[in-house]
Amino acid sequence: MTDSLDHDQLALPPVSRREFLSRHVLGLGSVALATLLQQDKLLATPANVPRGPASYDLLPKQPHFAPRAKSMISLFMHGGPAHMELTDPKPELTRLHGKTYQGDIAYSFIKRASKR
Repeated sequence: MTDSLDHDQLALPPVSRREFLSRHVLGLGSVALATLLQQDKLLATPANVPRGPASYDLLPKQPHFAPRAKSMISLFMHGGPAHMELTDPKPELTRLHGKTYQGDIAYSFIKRASKR
């Protein structure tokens, strides 16, 4: 079942001159003002903004401040502990410090790359 629309149903209702001017008076006024200002050479010139280099390189640049860090430890632990648990004191870890780990290391998402 197809609906056929008449041309009259698609056409917009006619707009009177008074309606047109009341709706678009600000737009027409600004176009007229711009034309008059251009004829009298009173339009403002575009701002001359200095532009940087046209090409942007990705080479390393000097830092703004001297670096203070001597080293960084990056941890990616899929399913690892929450960051709040990492800052709690751990007496068992202190007791086992410097000793060789005797347990088995289980790898779930990576190949065996760590040293036991």
